[in-house]
Amino acid sequence: MRTDTTPITSGPAVCGPSLTERLSRPHLLDVHLPGMTGLALYLAGAGARVGASAPLGTDHQLLAEIERSGVRLHRPGSAFRMVGRSCAVWQGADPGPRAVLDAAGGLGIPVIGRLGALGELVDHAPVSVAVTGTHSTSMPAAILTSALAHRNPGWVLNEPPVGAPAGHASGGGLLIADLGDDNTTHEASVPTAHCTPSVLLVTGIDANPPHTEDFASALAAAERAARRASAVVLCVWDQGTRLLWSRLARDPGPQVFTVGRDRDADVRLVQQVWSGTDTHITVQDSSSGEFHQFTLAVPGRHHALAAAAAFATGLVLGTRGADLAAGISAFRGIDGHLTHTGTQRGVTVMASRARHPEEITADLAAARLLTEGRVLAALEPDGHTRTGALAHRVGEAVALADHAVLLPVHSLMPGTRLDDERNAVRHAAIGAGMPPAQLAFLGQGPDAPTAEQVLARLAAPGDLVLTIGAHTATRLGVRLLHHLTAPDTPIPADL
Repeated sequence: MRTDTTPITSGPAVCGPSLTERLSRPHLLDVHLPGMTGLALYLAGAGARVGASAPLGTDHQLLAEIERSGVRLHRPGSAFRMVGRSCAVWQGADPGPRAVLDAAGGLGIPVIGRLGALGELVDHAPVSVAVTGTHSTSMPAAILTSALAHRNPGWVLNEPPVGAPAGHASGGGLLIADLGDDNTTHEASVPTAHCTPSVLLVTGIDANPPHTEDFASALAAAERAARRASAVVLCVWDQGTRLLWSRLARDPGPQVFTVGRDRDADVRLVQQVWSGTDTHITVQDSSSGEFHQFTLAVPGRHHALAAAAAFATGLVLGTRGADLAAGISAFRGIDGHLTHTGTQRGVTVMASRARHPEEITADLAAARLLTEGRVLAALEPDGHTRTGALAHRVGEAVALADHAVLLPVHSLMPGTRLDDERNAVRHAAIGAGMPPAQLAFLGQGPDAPTAEQVLARLAAPGDLVLTIGAHTATRLGVRLLHHLTAPDTPIPADL
């Protein structure tokens, strides 16, 4: 329980965001990637002279949005100059060569990771909220932008809320930053942010190779991050954050606030009820004993808990509960986070961007509540490194579905692999009780059936198909709907 309830406030009003010299004229590589887009939009809005590049094939609408923000976009094949740039910022997830990095090195221009740049912005903001964890950071970070809308915050997110950009600079003196590293393919260990936020919200602590190879290293990294913050909000329904709570209690450190389902939490999720269109949520603030009610336009108990975490973080910042409740009720979700793609021939298709086993488990459990029919899962495992290391847990998660189709593992690593981590996932799912006949691999080759064809054969009226993945799986839902509508018509290439 918290002992010091002094709210974290901004003090004197500020005129707007200001930048460090190193981030005043940056060049951002792979600006299309999650997290990089939000960083580019924020920096441009804050007055930086931002240059950026993206590979061929990048979504034209996304690039147009980035250019409209004032970013100077260098397209492949066009003239390129790094002279005058203050730094180069890259995601660090793709180990392949980068001509931009070579040019920066030749000119003595510093190269920094995305999280390092984001850490500088967090340290420079008058008041900052950083959301971190080995998984499940996107939803609470996005909810916070709406919960605190009356304070005119700026933000840098990995995934944009519905109707809002991934990055936004403002004059409110408050920055919300998603520091979660679980936003790109897991093949290279990315740099971490070493910053001192006003409030750090920790969503979950778990093994997440290669970023954190095991639970012990994840817990140690979370403790180091927590001890740099002024205040820490811990989501104590997670075993890892409960252990972090115990560690922080041993020695003097930041103010600690807890949110969860237990009665000893500083903010307690009392109830969540899905109405078919919204989740109706009741939370209690233990310091005042008051109950607060709001709605969330996203299904699932895990998302209700994310909203409670955002509510608790707002209270730590000194925000009135009524204002937080109104802001959360106005939040419309994040595309692809358990959202409805469409319905054809009685088959409902929904989308999930889950990557970590805990996220996959939570989304499949929520999907079960949204239909009286069967749940069919189409999973695109994320990264050879993580899929191999966490195959047992991924398989246990997949076993929650009635039928599952395992898509090829998504990876940015070049070359051909002789092994297939999906075999280990399959064995784990069967061990968890899924009949072998209900678990299929999507093959590769010109004669192999497509994912749409496999799912269309399996699905029946009343069933729910959940596409799970953050890469090629994001297109599968609309392609499946087209195939259900016109099975003898070729699917357009742009779907």
